Amino acid sequence: TVPVPDLTGIAERDGGTFPWLKIVHMVDGRTGLRGHGGPMPIFGAVFTGDAVAADGPQGTPVITSQRVLDVVDYLMSIQR
Repeated sequence: TVPVPDLTGIAERDGGTFPWLKIVHMVDGRTGLRGHGGPMPIFGAVFTGDAVAADGPQGTPVITSQRVLDVVDYLMSIQR
């Protein structure tokens, strides 16, 4: 059994700043994938949709789906 991480502490664990682009890439599957599986499920098909362009909090541009952006915005909103 893999322990579930505390998702309210992402920013805290990253030095106090929410790593928006890093989390976008993890949720949409660009990074964090292991060739032979790992504890993180692959949600690519769940979050597919029309591509949208967005600018992160630090002005970092990214193209991903609106569903991914919604998940990342939610995660950012629950940081303590």
